[in-house]
Amino acid sequence: MKKCLLCNLVTVFYKKVDQISINECSYCKLACTINPPNTKNLYKDDRYYSLKQYLPIKSKQFKKFLSISKKIKQIIKKGKILEVGAGHGLFT
Repeated sequence: MKKCLLCNLVTVFYKKVDQISINECSYCKLACTINPPNTKNLYKDDRYYSLKQYLPIKSKQFKKFLSISKKIKQIIKKGKILEVGAGHGLFT
């Protein structure tokens, strides 16, 4: 049995995408992969992560990211910000 990374309770099968199983915590609803793709193959397989697609997005979105970052720094003077999502880590 797999334990939840957040609350340490037991997770249950949620669904399968390609060959990757996803479990979900019954309590907090956090979903995590059980058998993620091998990191060596992750960059070779365009289904999961395409470096060709990422680089142009990164350069286009970087100016927007800097602008948003400056606005956030004006509001929040101390601390750290965690961006959570399926984007590229540039508030996309």
